Formats: sequence, structure tokens, C-alpha cells
Amino acid sequence: GTASITKDGDQIQDSTNSRDENNVQTIKSLFRMMRPGNFPGVVLFHLVGIHRVLWLLHQRNDFLQGYTMKIFIQTIIQPSILATLFALLLIVSTSMIVNDYYDTLSGVDYLKFIKTRRSPYQRQTNNNNDNTTSIASKSNNTIFDPSSKPLASGQISLPVVKQSLNVMYAILLLTTVIIDNLHTRIFCLIGSMLTFYYTKQLKPKLWFKNVACALLMSLSPLTSGTATAYHPSVTKLFEKNNGILDVWRALGPLFASLFCGFMSRELIMDMADHSTDKDAGIKTVPVKYGKLMTSKIILFFSIGAGFSIAVGPMREICGLFTLSALRRLSFALIGSLWLILRAIQIVNSEGRDEQLLNKAIEEAKLSVLFLLASVI
Repeated sequence: GTASITKDGDQIQDSTNSRDENNVQTIKSLFRMMRPGNFPGVVLFHLVGIHRVLWLLHQRNDFLQGYTMKIFIQTIIQPSILATLFALLLIVSTSMIVNDYYDTLSGVDYLKFIKTRRSPYQRQTNNNNDNTTSIASKSNNTIFDPSSKPLASGQISLPVVKQSLNVMYAILLLTTVIIDNLHTRIFCLIGSMLTFYYTKQLKPKLWFKNVACALLMSLSPLTSGTATAYHPSVTKLFEKNNGILDVWRALGPLFASLFCGFMSRELIMDMADHSTDKDAGIKTVPVKYGKLMTSKIILFFSIGAGFSIAVGPMREICGLFTLSALRRLSFALIGSLWLILRAIQIVNSEGRDEQLLNKAIEEAKLSVLFLLASVI
């Protein structure tokens, strides 16, 4: 009797441990699907949006010397401002998860496994320590990391992801209640709707997917800037506060530059996925118009990103030459020329150099830092 009880206890303990391990694996898989590498960029956009609006309001009220780091810190720790940041992180996270969910349903991510000559079911029988090993594709020179696609690799199921998305969207809606002004709530709801309708309504439509992704990122500074301009502590401090007009005056050029820059990057990513998208029957810009035409469109958006961000500092220098204006112009030109020159190389290669495409995708993140620095 004692041996039977001990055996049953061991079985219960093993079952509990197995369930705990599965829960941990599910959480890890969801976290990877959120693309946490994007979080620092979202936080940076958030801080830049707050800084630009505070700087402009101090300048318009002839109180620029009163803008200190203390005021900046006091603003970013306000509950409504923190709620805005949390909402932005949730919006970006859900957009990444929804994207993987759709790619798995459509078979795009599974095709990538086919090209690596290895199925997700074969991966599960291999050594668990091999989860982060990158697999070299047999059909090209690109590297595909199965651990970055937990759904396609079978590490997490579609029903679990769908249930997790429901919880995340509920938290996102509750978070918007904490935000104390209508304009910021509208921006957050626009971002939420873009991600919610992304799966079936937007992604299959030509151009809509690219525009939606570019809007999600480029609206981040505007959302944070709006939360700042309409925060009670800010509205009480400044008599001259035109709300959304001041936000647009402070962040409009940055929004236009980021939108064009992210459109360029999204199209480059579509070019890198041209073969898998074509095999899956997904109509992207490269699939529809070809790589050469798409590369020219990328160059167009890269020029737009550079022009939008450089025109402000150039006007400052023409009006009144200052070292700060020269610094901002320098950062704007570095970031702009980086994007444009890389786009020219893509045009010259007609979008067929996969290593160049992958390099351009990664370098776009660094060039954005220079664009942001040009407005600080």
C-alpha cells in the first residue's frame, strides 16, 4: 500500500513538473514571437516624442532655458505617460504575433522549413539544445533560425497563440482607460485596429500590409507627444499650447521620415521573402511588380525619408546659423545618405543580392538612430 501511494505521488509530481515545463516553454515562445528586439526602439520613439513636444512648448512660451532634465523625468513617470508606453509596447507585440499567426496559416513560414530540408516535426525529435541553431537554406545563402518562428517549428500551438492574443488585446483596451486624453486614446485604438484587422483584411491586400506596418512604428512618437501635450501637468504650465497642432509641428517631419523609412524597410523585407511569398500565393509588391521596380520604389521612399528629416535643420541654418542646427543637419544627412546609398546599391543589383538585402534590413535600424538624433 505504501509503495502504491509513493508511486502515485511520483506520477503526480512528474505530471506537475511536465505541466510547469510546458507553461515555461509557452511563455518563452510567446515572448520570442513578440520580437523583444523591437522594444528598445519603441521606448526610444516614446522618449523622443515627449522631448520634442516639451522642447517646442518651452520655446513657444519663451521659456526654453527652463527646460531641464528634471522636467523631462517628471513627465515620463506620470501614470498616463507610462500607460501610453505600455500600450505602444502591446501594440507592437500583438502586431508581431498576429503576423506570425497569419504566416503560419498561409504556409509561408512552413515553406521556409521546407527550404531548409527539415520539417518542424523532425526538429522536435532532435536534441533540445539545438533549438537556437541556425539552419543554412539549401536553396540560397540565407540563414533561417527556427527558434524565431515558434509557431512554424511546433513549439507552440495556434489555439494557445489565439487565446494569448485575446488576453493581450483585453489588457490593451484596459490600458487605454488610464490614458487621460481622447487624442492619445484614438492613436492607440488606431494601432490596435491595424493589428487586429491585419490578419485577413490587410495583409492579403497589396500595399496595405506595408502601409500598416510603417504606420504602426511611425505613429509611436506622435502618440507619446500627444499624451504629453494634453497631460494636465503640461497644460497648466504653458499658456501657449495648441495641442495636436503643436504635436504635429514638433513631430510631423519625423513622422514623415520614419514612415518613408519603414516603408522602404518593409519592401526590402518583402524582396528577401520573394520566393516563399510567391510559392504561398501571397501578392506582395515584389511578387506583383518584380524586384527591379520594387527596388526603384525603395529608392523613392529612402529619398523621401531623407528629405523629410533634413529640411528642418536646413531651414534653421538658412535662417540663423547655430551649432545645434549644424549638429542636427549632420545627423540627418548621415542617416539619410546611409538609406539612400544602400537603396541605390539594391537598384543596381536589381534586388537579386540576398546578402545585400539582409544587410540593408539590419542597417536600417542603425540609420533610424541618426534620424532620431537629428530632432533632439
